[in-house]
Amino acid sequence: MIKAKDFFTRYILTPTAPSFLTKRIQNKPLRITITVLAYLAALVFPIWCYLASEYVHFSTIGSGKFMHFLQTRTSVAIGMIIMLYAFFIILNLLVKKAWAANLLLGGTVIVFAVVNHFKYILTGDFFYPWDMVQAGNLGELTGFVTAGFPLKYVLALLSILLLALVPLLGNASVPLKAYVRLPIALIIGLCVFFQVNTTDKATAYLEQYGMDQMNAALQTSNYVDNGFIGGFTLNVLFLNIDQPDGYSEEAVNAYLAPYEYKEASDDFSSPDIIVILSESFWDPKSLPGSRFYDVEGNEANPLAHFDELADRKGTISGVMSNTALGGGTVRPEFEVLTGLTTDSLPSGSVPYQYLKQNIPSYVSIYKELGYQTYGVHPYIPAFYSRQTGYPYIGIDNLHFEDDFYARHDRDNWPLSTVSGGYLSDDSFERYMEEVLNENEQNTGAPAFLMGISMEAHQPYETKYKQEDLTIIAENDSLDAETLGAFRNFTMAMKNADSALGALADYIDNREKDTVFVYFGDHLPTLGVNYAAYCESGLIQSTERLSFEERFATQTTPFMIYANFDLGDSVLLKEGKDNQIASYNLLNALSELIGSPRTPYMQFLTDLGKTSPIYNVRMQIPMTDELWPFVEGQRMITYDRIAGKRYSVD
Repeated sequence: MIKAKDFFTRYILTPTAPSFLTKRIQNKPLRITITVLAYLAALVFPIWCYLASEYVHFSTIGSGKFMHFLQTRTSVAIGMIIMLYAFFIILNLLVKKAWAANLLLGGTVIVFAVVNHFKYILTGDFFYPWDMVQAGNLGELTGFVTAGFPLKYVLALLSILLLALVPLLGNASVPLKAYVRLPIALIIGLCVFFQVNTTDKATAYLEQYGMDQMNAALQTSNYVDNGFIGGFTLNVLFLNIDQPDGYSEEAVNAYLAPYEYKEASDDFSSPDIIVILSESFWDPKSLPGSRFYDVEGNEANPLAHFDELADRKGTISGVMSNTALGGGTVRPEFEVLTGLTTDSLPSGSVPYQYLKQNIPSYVSIYKELGYQTYGVHPYIPAFYSRQTGYPYIGIDNLHFEDDFYARHDRDNWPLSTVSGGYLSDDSFERYMEEVLNENEQNTGAPAFLMGISMEAHQPYETKYKQEDLTIIAENDSLDAETLGAFRNFTMAMKNADSALGALADYIDNREKDTVFVYFGDHLPTLGVNYAAYCESGLIQSTERLSFEERFATQTTPFMIYANFDLGDSVLLKEGKDNQIASYNLLNALSELIGSPRTPYMQFLTDLGKTSPIYNVRMQIPMTDELWPFVEGQRMITYDRIAGKRYSVD
């Protein structure tokens, strides 16, 4: 019969075999020293992972912030290190060998730190948990090699790998049999899970370490106050959309009760509607100190067609406030199409990822009127989950990158051309013409077409060859690298503007009433950490923006143009000085063309009259008059996306 002591030694404890190094060393004290060092290296590894990754993070967003964070937010650092140790212990129990567990943990930390660095310098956004499940999101980082990765960051992350392998010298491992290790790992994992598996529990856990869920409303404060690992963890714990305080059927109905559904006006002609999100569309002339010339040295205007159309009688243009800067197209896009707010969603998330069923939208209103609805985007369907999200908001007929090339192969279509690394705006505009013409011929129904261009998408540093530039931008304040990016961006804007002019000509020559809404989703990045904006003086720094600086960087041009007379709108007037929020753009269009208007649309109109360009990023002061509209929009957004759909007829 095996004694208890022998059973414990034989079946529970597994003696650690000598490493490839220690078994060759005859000196016993040296062998012991190496083994002790191996275990010590394993023991301190999670701390080193944390410090190295946060060093890269804080050095990326501003020098001197790393030590300030450790000194002022020590409790956060302690809490996140404890969390890393929990995962570290679980990994060691699963794989037994300390060096293997180190590589799994360290490799993950390194990858996340690198992605966070490049995403921030290219888009101004940090790395979020939902980026891992939205395949297309990180496609925005394809130009990261042009931005460079400082040597000090390489050394910091390389130190993680080197320390990870030290336990291999002494063969440090967990001396337990698998049937003991694995259940313990499961128990620890369940304990961690049940400590944070509800909003209340997660909130209580974070509060122990001085972390606040409200920080996630603005990811800048989240990732500055809590560091990268803390900010990322907070986002993981609050992936779901929080139910607003006081949410109920009575509360939702109270916001909409003052309004009634309005039928279409008598002069509503069911025009074809074209909505165009022009990638990174922004006026290069807005960058202080900029000058523009053609190849012969004559002064040139990169947005000549836009400016000429804006001067025409009946055209409505101005600026649209949005919730993106340098990247994150999907957020203003979603707001424009639905009238909902991304302010109430986890910041930086992809709105379409939350949709599981149809929701009311501006698109669905026209679909109910018999419109054929189309989405045209010369890029991959998975980008921002548009392929799955569009049908839920009423867009039925989807055309993506492959459809452009399929038409080329089938019909020998000459316009599937690549420019600036993507399908050209020329191809994009002509494809939309084809869709509208075929819809008119085949269905006879009016069309609603949502188009998103791609040619002006970053990276700008390598977008065009020098000999392909037909307009040259000059700015004495920009360094050579930033100026190169700005020149390529200007060329992209010239091509976008040319496609806009062609679209206007197409509409002018149509017999059918047609209107287009044209807008930019966000400003371009233009260098590391928005170098062009800082170097030119448009903004003083990226940390504390004044309202004027926020207005300059969080608004983009828009235009509404039609081949028939538009009606009146309380939100927009004829001329070039209009201001509107993204979620109200198509609401204003409904007034201008006389289409039906839901109670929620009228609620948004009153919000627009109270504060024309409100969103969280604009940091407009809250007032007693504004607050009910902001809270109402947030509650209705929750209701339609994640709630009980009280506001859905």
